[in-house]
Amino acid sequence: MRLLNFGNTSLILAVILSACNQAGNVNPPAPSRGQQKVPETFSISEPQISDNTVSIIDFGAVSDGQTLNTKAIADAIDKVSRKGGGKVIIPRGLWLTGPIILKSNINIHI
Repeated sequence: MRLLNFGNTSLILAVILSACNQAGNVNPPAPSRGQQKVPETFSISEPQISDNTVSIIDFGAVSDGQTLNTKAIADAIDKVSRKGGGKVIIPRGLWLTGPIILKSNINIHI
């Protein structure tokens, strides 16, 4: 194997050449312990989000940049989650919040 020296290009070329077998095919690495092999064909379906919609304003959120709205946002997410999912609207504004825990089938519109 002959490498041309073009800075980092020679290293990349060496890695590519060492990964190829005699037929020119790339040998994928074997899955390591704890990893599963991904099937060659699979489909991803879009989640079905219901039309149940709430605004964080309905839960007491204030857009002043000083009021902590974490509880109002969490309450809105919880209400929608209990109904099987839906949309939580966070309108335009400056909303102060701490960490938010998302749940399944919730669509956050910011």
